[in-house]
Amino acid sequence: MDLLGAPLVRPLRIALVTEVADTGLGLLLESLAQGLAVRGHHVHLIYSGKRADPNIIARLRQGGVTLKAIAMRRRPGLADLAAVWQLRRYLLENGPFDIVHGHSSKGGAVARLAGIGLEGARLYTPHAFYTLASNLKIIERALYGFAERRLSRLCQRLIVSSRTEFDHALGLGITAEKLAIVPNGIPQGDLGPPRREELGVPADACLVGFVGRLEPQKAPDIALEAFAWAHRRNPNIRLAMLGGGAMRRLLEAQAAKLGIAGKIIWLGQKPARRYLASFDLLFMPSRYEGFSLMPLEAMNAALPVLASPVGGIAESVTDGETGFVRDTVPGFGAAILTLAADPALRRAMGLAAHTRLRRFSPERMVGAIEQIYATEARAAYGDVKPLTFLSPIPMGGSGG
Repeated sequence: MDLLGAPLVRPLRIALVTEVADTGLGLLLESLAQGLAVRGHHVHLIYSGKRADPNIIARLRQGGVTLKAIAMRRRPGLADLAAVWQLRRYLLENGPFDIVHGHSSKGGAVARLAGIGLEGARLYTPHAFYTLASNLKIIERALYGFAERRLSRLCQRLIVSSRTEFDHALGLGITAEKLAIVPNGIPQGDLGPPRREELGVPADACLVGFVGRLEPQKAPDIALEAFAWAHRRNPNIRLAMLGGGAMRRLLEAQAAKLGIAGKIIWLGQKPARRYLASFDLLFMPSRYEGFSLMPLEAMNAALPVLASPVGGIAESVTDGETGFVRDTVPGFGAAILTLAADPALRRAMGLAAHTRLRRFSPERMVGAIEQIYATEARAAYGDVKPLTFLSPIPMGGSGG
């Protein structure tokens, strides 16, 4: 059944391909794969074992999703040719597949190349084009942009998660007819209890939470600078850094230089929902994003969000209503001070954010993607009934 109750002629055989099966993308793919399986489709997830959360893999296996680990590396290189060959062999031995859907840049490239000449439709979701990165050199931006344009010719549909990504794709030379916007969705509930005593945070302190990989894209260095700016003006603020990554030692040195080393709680890489109830606000100063799940997780926890104006932030955070959107260290710092000084404002923004979360349910996301699959399978085979697309999901900054 589709989201509107119109029956498909038969279940679809779907191959989801990703190099990343952990963190936010892993959870998103878990929702998509399980949602499709519950709707009666035959779902295979092909992933790299190097970056896979064993808990996600175990839940998918229990949920009836067929799993296959192949060798895929994060960085481009000659090893990608072996990954393409392994995937193509798997598709041939276990197909035909109606849909081969690559996720993120590496999974998307491998899936589209491996599927050349095979039956069915190929799709791609970038989860933040790498060309959105502000620190790319001119030649790097040109090369990655060229690759995106050329590879876009190898798929029938490119699904982005935000208006920013849609506009960026147009700027890369990808035609609007090939694009579709489907915002991400997360399930509600399932928060752990507050752990402030365990974290050693005073009851009257404001705990700012940063959740993300400790890598340049997520801008943990900016988080430290903005926190230091605010802490100099209000010493009753603490910062929790949740996430792992290559920048950890550099960030610790930066914190010591800024004089805030003793005010930071380094949590490492752990499930975000275990700690969200302990935070007073979520701080997300990313340099670029597609449509991050973290603002949605904050909505689920009824937390205000302080974020930079990148990716899907315009769709998920309403400046002044569910949080603040800023783009400078003093701007971030001033917003932290405002929220730290006003618990009533934090509660009001958090409740407004929680109300909006219904617009980003996993059922809505899976239903919209299922309809795109059905449309592309019908175009390829002619044996799936046409489906009426959902009414466009409201985009922009108005409340729910």
